[in-house]
Amino acid sequence: MAAYIVVEGNRDKALVEKLLPDDLLRSSVLVPGGGYSGALSLAHSLAVVRRQPIALVVDSDSVNPEAIRDRRSRALEMLTFNAGSVRCKVILAVPELEVVLRDDPCLLERVAGSSIPEVVRVRAEAQPKAALETWLRDSGGRTIQDVLDAIGPDDVQIMRQAEPIRELIEFLRIHAASQVTANAAA
Repeated sequence: MAAYIVVEGNRDKALVEKLLPDDLLRSSVLVPGGGYSGALSLAHSLAVVRRQPIALVVDSDSVNPEAIRDRRSRALEMLTFNAGSVRCKVILAVPELEVVLRDDPCLLERVAGSSIPEVVRVRAEAQPKAALETWLRDSGGRTIQDVLDAIGPDDVQIMRQAEPIRELIEFLRIHAASQVTANAAA
């Protein structure tokens, strides 16, 4: 029984594909939902129809703790509505999934060919995607896709420590362990 991972868009999908261990990627189905609302709706439909474990990985779009709690609570309520006993997990990237790139400054500086200015570091706390896109573009026309293409094994290890990726790996490992237990009992 595969677990589903629903993300907001194709770039999020590409990033998660790069960062998940191969065994977890093979035992999962990773799909983009076309933005926050589309991802939430798709994840809910999969939970209700497919009755498989679901990890919804979306941006919090905020750094405000109250707004984050509210978004997580509402998303989990929607995701689990009529889902019965299906295991569901809402993973919020605070404030955006690109935060995992910000956590690996060596990768960013390697791609950009320059060190990250302090103003970019500060802006990236609240808006990592916009801050990194602007800085990369201004540093020689690079893009976040260039960063994704440059991710190496050492970068993967660093980015797997970021909260949303760590939560996702933990959820998938728990699911995989429960599958082994269920198969052994059968």
